[in-house]
Amino acid sequence: MSYKLSRKFECHRRLGLRLVAAGARIWRTLYIVTLRNIYLWASRS
Repeated sequence: MSYKLSRKFECHRRLGLRLVAAGARIWRTLYIVTLRNIYLWASRS
């Protein structure tokens, strides 16, 4: 594997990790919001 290719791969891997982290944060936020909505709905009825 050439140096340039490995550099490119490393860049892509870092970008992928960033995307995964962002996705996890979004899912966690959605999860928390959904739980809160369910809790509010249950306490209201």
